[in-house]
Amino acid sequence: TGLFRNWFPRLWAHYVELHQAFCLRPENEFMDILAPQCPFFAMSQNFGPKAVSIRHKDTKNLISGLCLIFVLGVFRHQVGGHLVLHEAKVLLEAKHGSILMIPSAALTHENLKILEGEQRYVFTMYSAGGLFRYRDHGWMTDKAYERIHGKKPELHESTWQDGLARFMSIDELAASKVA
Repeated sequence: TGLFRNWFPRLWAHYVELHQAFCLRPENEFMDILAPQCPFFAMSQNFGPKAVSIRHKDTKNLISGLCLIFVLGVFRHQVGGHLVLHEAKVLLEAKHGSILMIPSAALTHENLKILEGEQRYVFTMYSAGGLFRYRDHGWMTDKAYERIHGKKPELHESTWQDGLARFMSIDELAASKVA
């Protein structure tokens, strides 16, 4: 997660802030034992042996967030296993040992097939957008909020704008490293 912290410090801080607030709640007091300051709440592993994904968006993840994808295996990355980011019109070679960070809830993505006899494995870390809403609604679900307040929680344009503001330009990132 140091890669996440280094390149996306504002977004990393937003994730860690949620993680710490969640772990401070009495019912969650033992959650932070294994991964203090870990920004992610969830992980998925696809140990294949031919881990590829179909075209999709991870709509349950934080829309203005990132997921980390660790690629492992023995396969010819120039021939297969590429990450396809559809809206961005990007095709990335992702060889063994690659760590990719993508906005998986905002971009449609998939992986290309690998060749017969090759192996590819993927380990992914992410956080559900619902956890951020849960905190923002006073530690209650959308349904509980609606039951108590008589209406669904409002969606605000500022939520999206705040999320985008957590991404730094290259100039802002460079200035933060100098400081």
